[in-house]
Amino acid sequence: MRIINHIEKFVPDLKNREILDLGCGRGYDLIELVKYGYNAVGIDINQEYLDFAKNMAQKEAENKKVDI
Repeated sequence: MRIINHIEKFVPDLKNREILDLGCGRGYDLIELVKYGYNAVGIDINQEYLDFAKNMAQKEAENKKVDI
């Protein structure tokens, strides 16, 4: 099941709010959240993963709010 299904199951109205993804890794879930209209912030201790996530966000997020 995709992460968005889990989130919307428990908290159905998160649009226009920020979601914090602690331990975002390479940002796969983070980018999915942004594509569905959520504002998302990703944090991870691995700089290599953060660099990957930033690169992916630039390609996938298309001017949507995402901070890594």
